[in-house]
Amino acid sequence: MDDRATMPRIAGPEDHVVVVGGGFSGALFAVNLMRHEGPRVTLIERRDRQLARGVAYSAAHPDHLLNVRAGNMSALPDDPDHFVRWLEAHGKGDRKTFVPRTTYGAYLRELLDAAIAESDGRLVHVEGEVCAIDPVEGDGVTLTMADGRKIAADTAVLALGNLPPHTPPGLKPDLLPT
Repeated sequence: MDDRATMPRIAGPEDHVVVVGGGFSGALFAVNLMRHEGPRVTLIERRDRQLARGVAYSAAHPDHLLNVRAGNMSALPDDPDHFVRWLEAHGKGDRKTFVPRTTYGAYLRELLDAAIAESDGRLVHVEGEVCAIDPVEGDGVTLTMADGRKIAADTAVLALGNLPPHTPPGLKPDLLPT
């Protein structure tokens, strides 16, 4: 089912959006920009294994199941049966199945890969780590990658996922177990 002809175009002054973080949220943001004829997107993720999957759906153990039935897990809100059709086409279950998180991760990755392939170069994935985002005088931003590459964009979206824990204020680090 391809309803792109009836979907509203996402309007805005941006011609190029960079999404920092290509896990679940960043990848689906990019996919939906493509589906709604939004701006060009550069999706930056430093861990290929987590691209589209994030931490939650890259779990490798087959016993790590979704806690929601497949019928409620479509990645596309305007196509609630999208995941079920994918699951059935791959012989991995039906709408009542609690599928492994890795299976859902494979679905998300396939969705992103298809969006990239169909985008005519408007959606690209860059593997690497962003170490700085600087405003550009007038408008836009420049992102500096850890390897020295620079990427200019109109807007940067941060989809950083779960950040590592930090020591609560007032607690001495030497009191914490290691």
